[in-house]
Amino acid sequence: MDVLLLNVVEGRSTSCFLCINPFIDADRITSIGDKSLGEPDFLRNIANKVLSPTTLDLKRLDDVRRLLAKAETKFKFSSSGGDPKRLVEYFRSPEFTELVLVLGVELTKKLLQEVINGYTDPEIKSAAKKVLEEIDGYKDLEESESLLMYKKF
Repeated sequence: MDVLLLNVVEGRSTSCFLCINPFIDADRITSIGDKSLGEPDFLRNIANKVLSPTTLDLKRLDDVRRLLAKAETKFKFSSSGGDPKRLVEYFRSPEFTELVLVLGVELTKKLLQEVINGYTDPEIKSAAKKVLEEIDGYKDLEESESLLMYKKF
């Protein structure tokens, strides 16, 4: 006997059902178990993979979670009740720059790589790739001879 856990969207509300023989219109099903049929949620499915007590000390982790919660409220990029495409705006914002300063370059790159791998929307992927390239560009500039000369004087 097959059993499925379904999230069914009707209007703006979502209902969760445990079904034995589901006879539900497939257009209304957004996820089956842990597998989302739409875009993943940035905080719950992407950021939580990268950000954990093993990758950050607890103080920074709390700061990062606070920054991300504030950003999700402001930009409304949650996949449940918001629009994931608003991540593009977030990646271009001073709020994301602040997140980068708290996270550091390597964790930010991992986070952006997860976004590129996890999302199917070309705009979101493109924005994440652009930020990743910018971060790599700054890193290259930081390691260049001209900056090393500047630091010496």
